[in-house]
Amino acid sequence: MATEAHNADPDPDELPAGAPGAGSGSVEPGDTPPGESSVSAVQGHGEDAPARWTQWAWLGGIGLVVLVGALAFLGYGLGLLD
Repeated sequence: MATEAHNADPDPDELPAGAPGAGSGSVEPGDTPPGESSVSAVQGHGEDAPARWTQWAWLGGIGLVVLVGALAFLGYGLGLLD
């Protein structure tokens, strides 16, 4: 029983336009759906973003928790919080 081998190098003339290895390598007009050709939504952050101080408040709070935790470990290590 003979099996037919798969051609790893297809004929470029038989590939659709825009496919990898296609003859011209370009996409013909009309091949790309209109929804994919441009961006219709607003990019970036919205105007209702939180105030700038909010991010600094969060970073300060996290830093405070880390500092208290480090001081607790240091206190136990030095025998101050036994």
